[in-house]
Amino acid sequence: MKTLTPIALALTLAISGTAYAGGNTATQDQSGGHNHATVTQTGPLTWNNTAMQSQYGDHNSADIVHAAEHGSYAYQYQEGDHHSAETLQSGGIGNEAFSLQSGAHNVSETLQFGQIGSYSMHEQSGDNHYALTFQLGGIGNSAQITQSDSHNTATVTQVASVGSEAVIRQRGELQNADTFQSGFGHDARMRQSGESNDVDIRQLGGDHYARMRQRGHNQEADISQAGYDHSARARQSGHHNDVYLGQIGSGHTAMAHQSGHHNNILVGQFGLHETATVMQSGHANQSYVFQ
Repeated sequence: MKTLTPIALALTLAISGTAYAGGNTATQDQSGGHNHATVTQTGPLTWNNTAMQSQYGDHNSADIVHAAEHGSYAYQYQEGDHHSAETLQSGGIGNEAFSLQSGAHNVSETLQFGQIGSYSMHEQSGDNHYALTFQLGGIGNSAQITQSDSHNTATVTQVASVGSEAVIRQRGELQNADTFQSGFGHDARMRQSGESNDVDIRQLGGDHYARMRQRGHNQEADISQAGYDHSARARQSGHHNDVYLGQIGSGHTAMAHQSGHHNNILVGQFGLHETATVMQSGHANQSYVFQ
């Protein structure tokens, strides 16, 4: 009995009755050594998608999967060595995902499930960064992660979200930033420079606005918004500062600025249309506001 080679087996499966796909395009460009690139565009309802992969360097890995996806676009660019990029677009229409990597040992993961017209962009320069975008069951969402220098981590999660946007920009080392959005019309933006800073933004409900900027090292920041139409801004410079802004209800506004070291701000807003502004400079200051 004659056995099929792996290539022959793959071709047989691709043209079998279980794999109806059409109008898809895949383009791959490799230069260097020991690079790996894979594009999979098979299965029912996988139509008119485009995948492009460019690898320049050594020991890079790139994977794109289109499954039950229509009219979507994925692009992966790798320059340098030992990068990893994975993109999965499934059950959606008209989505875009970009991963641009230079340097070494960067990891980019983009997962778009059941999205319509959503967008993800990862730009990594330097080494040992990790970026993740996870979009599930939404329309018109946008995620952007930009990382430079080394050992930074960023994640954007958008679940059951419509028209939300998240932007993370990281410079320096050992930074961590995470955002979670569910609902509609959210806007979250984070910027970090320095070393070992951490920021988290969570938005549930509708039409929230959050801004966070950190400069220095070993600082913590958290913004949590639930309800509708909240606005929160925070800025930190120095080291070992901590800020928490929590908003529940509707129409709250909070602003917090810190400079120096070992300062702490806590703002909790409950109800309707409260406003809080806190500014601290120096060291070991403590501020608490409850409304």
